[in-house]
Formats: sequence, C-alpha cells, structure tokens
Amino acid sequence: MTALNALDVFISYAHADDEVPQGAPAGWVTTLIGELKKILRRKLGGSGAAIWMDHELAANQNVTAELLDKLRVSRVLVMVMSPGYQQSPWCQRELANFLLAAEARRLRENVFVVEIEPVDWPQALKDLDLTPIRFWNRGFDAPVPVLYGYPLPPPDAASPYWRHLNELAHWVATRLVAQRAAPAAPARTVLVAETTDDLLDQRESVAALLRQHQFEPVPARAYPHDTEAAYVRALRDDLRRGTLFVQLLGPYEGRRLPDTDAPMIALQTREALAAQREGAITLIQWRDPGLDLATVKSDTHRALLAGAFVQACGFEQFRHEILRLLSHDAEPAPAAKRAAPAAARQLSIFVDADAVDADLASAVCESLGASDVQAVRAAEPAQPPSFARALEQQRETIRRCHGVLFVYGRATLNWLSARVGYATGAVGLRRDDVWGAVLDGPPADDRKLPFRSRNLLNLDCRTGYDPATLDDFVATLRARPRPADA
Repeated sequence: MTALNALDVFISYAHADDEVPQGAPAGWVTTLIGELKKILRRKLGGSGAAIWMDHELAANQNVTAELLDKLRVSRVLVMVMSPGYQQSPWCQRELANFLLAAEARRLRENVFVVEIEPVDWPQALKDLDLTPIRFWNRGFDAPVPVLYGYPLPPPDAASPYWRHLNELAHWVATRLVAQRAAPAAPARTVLVAETTDDLLDQRESVAALLRQHQFEPVPARAYPHDTEAAYVRALRDDLRRGTLFVQLLGPYEGRRLPDTDAPMIALQTREALAAQREGAITLIQWRDPGLDLATVKSDTHRALLAGAFVQACGFEQFRHEILRLLSHDAEPAPAAKRAAPAAARQLSIFVDADAVDADLASAVCESLGASDVQAVRAAEPAQPPSFARALEQQRETIRRCHGVLFVYGRATLNWLSARVGYATGAVGLRRDDVWGAVLDGPPADDRKLPFRSRNLLNLDCRTGYDPATLDDFVATLRARPRPADA
C-alpha cells in the first residue's frame, strides 16, 4: 500500500450542520471552510493548506480504512461542534482516531473547535483544555442562540463572523508553520518477533497497537526459513533499523529451521540480546503470569522464559509498557531488578472517595490490605487546619503514594473530575504513564458516564464490587520503578 502524504487540515463535522439553507449556494460548514482556504492562502502563500473535507462520507456514514488513514496523517483537526456532532458515531470515531495519532506525535494542541451551538463537551475534549471559537451568540434578553453567518456571511468585514474566522485561520496557520518548519520524523520501527501459533492473536494485537500510534511493525512478511544464515541475516537487518524488540513467549519452543536444532524463537532472542548489549535496540519480552515454569520440559526454553527482560504480567499491562517505552525512549530495567519482594518495598495507594461511597471505599481498602498493599485515606484531624493547609497535606500524601484509586460509585461526575484534576496536579501534569485508576462501582446506571484518561485504568464494577478487578492496577504500579527508588 502506498504511503499517504501528510495532510494539513482535516475537517470533522456532522452532515446535519452543512445542509443548504433556502437561497444559499452551499451549506454553512462548506462556506466557512471555503473562506478559510482563501485566508490560509493569503497567510501561508503558495497554494495555502491541503484541507480534507469529505461531503459523501458525512452524508452516508461509510467509514473506510483509507479515510481513517487520511485522518491519522493530518496535522490539524478542525471540529465543528454541535449536538449533531456529538450524536454522530462517525464524528466520535474521527475524534478518537485523531487523538490516538496525535498522542504518538505530540500534536494534541493541534485540535481546534468551531462551536456553532451551546453544548456540553465530551470528556475527551474537556481533558484537552481547549478554548473554542464560538460562532454563536445569545443576547441577554434572547434565550435562543444565533449562528453567525447563517444563512449567508454578512458583507461587513467587522462582523463577528469574519472576526472569528480570521482568528481560526490565524491559529491554524501558526500551527502549520510550526509543523512544516520542524523536520519530519520518520516512522520508528518496532520489531515484533515471530512467535508460536498459540500467540498469533496477541502478536497481531501488538502490531495493530503500533500501527495505530504511527509506528512501523516489522517484519512485514516472514523471514526466510530455508537456512539459519538467511534467517539471521534478515533478522539482523530489522534489528539494525529498529527501535524496540518485542517478543511474546509461551510454553512451546516452536518450529526449528532445517539446518539447526535451535528453535526460531531462541535464535531471535539470541540476536536481540546481542543487539541490546551493543546498545542498538531496546528489548522487552512477555509471558503469561499463569504459566507454571515447572511444567516446561525443555531446560533451555525454561531459562528463556525466566530471562532478565521477560515480564510476567497481564497482556494489557504489557501493551501499556510498550507504549511507555516508545514515548519516553526509556530502557526497560531487567525484570529481575523490578520484581523486588513486596515485603521489601510495600506498595501504597491513596484511596479517594466521596462520603456517599464510604462503604465501598472501606471494602476496597480491605481488599488492598489483603494483597499486601497499604491503602491510604485522607486524614481527618480532630482540629482541622485551614482549608488550604488541608489541601496541601493531602497533596503531599498523594505524592508519597505510588498511585491513586478513585472510588466512583454514587459520587457525581463533577466530583470525580475535580478530584482527578487535583491529583493530576499533585503527581505531575506531564506524566504519561498510568498512575491511577477509577473504580466504576455500583449503581449500574446507564446515565453515569465512564471516565477516560491516558493516566487512569478503568475498573468496571458497576454490577457489583469484585476485588479481582484491582489486580491489573496493582500489578501496573508494582511493575514500574517506585518513587523511593529514584
């Protein structure tokens, strides 16, 4: 498949917002983007900006892989926010795909919102802390909002329509100039090693995750299997140009090449370890934590499964670790160094709950204690200090803990948003790893919105609290270096 050239601007909008008014030559969105193109040509020179706006797709909801690819390579996303946009599954998919791609390329600030109706934004946009360009106005004595430039833009250049359009064009042009000036980073290569047949689905899951975040998984096709020399030569070529070596290990050794007794998995590990020792690549391996090594018959394969870079953890946690390494260019510490006994360094988690969820929070604390985790609650002194001092004490408590667990049962979404925002300030605004979790507890109310964040795991207990849902969160915190080790 031919690689797509980068696009400048992708217009995400709902078809209902671009219906042609009586007497107008085009819909409101089409007219706005047409004028935006003219202003960008003036600001940028030449042909201006490459803008993608698909009229057919907006009408028939026919999502294609090619169009998703166009979205992922776009530098800027302009969203026309309205009730119709929020109700469109395709528009929500556009937003999610752009944010995933932008997350890997650090382009989250390249999202612009054109608001044409007063609406409550989805949480994903609230997390970006964006300032919308509002093309509507509601007077003090007029309860109905008025859309600027509808059905036709006014000829007066000083009108709010043209002022807001010029503001949008200015900020889009500013971001495009900055992106064009920066040298384009080539797609980074990640070697996802060939594995045994029982792990093919997991391997494809890793490859799909990498492609979603704009990395290139290799090999694109199987290495030659006729001789060891040919196999190793192709493997070394990918190791030389790769950033990360990912290997999934199971209970079986897998196939061997015709001219050697060594399984292909062992050959891959041998070559990757050699490249890692030379500083040419980062190495990360995985196996199921439920695999009993005593049942593995081959001594050689058992030693491979217990290697220094093998992580015995949940698969979703392993996927998070892959992205963390690629985001930070961090070298994973050998697993043996990370897996210090819990007794030597007890994990501590701050449990944050509203008074209405006190019983659920108590059950959570009891479950954490049974897993040798210290559950920390906000202190309630007999003579409380000032409100500011109490907040500062709680901030210090959060900083001393290894993670934060928010109990979201009967509490409101506003309470949760405020508590997450406060904790984010305590742990560090620029943290990209998972440092917290939201326990989404009962009641199982369809109107209760789930909370999503790249820093938080979502633990679904809406139909009833299950202590086992804490396992992945605890394992995630234990797998990373502790603050005490820094």
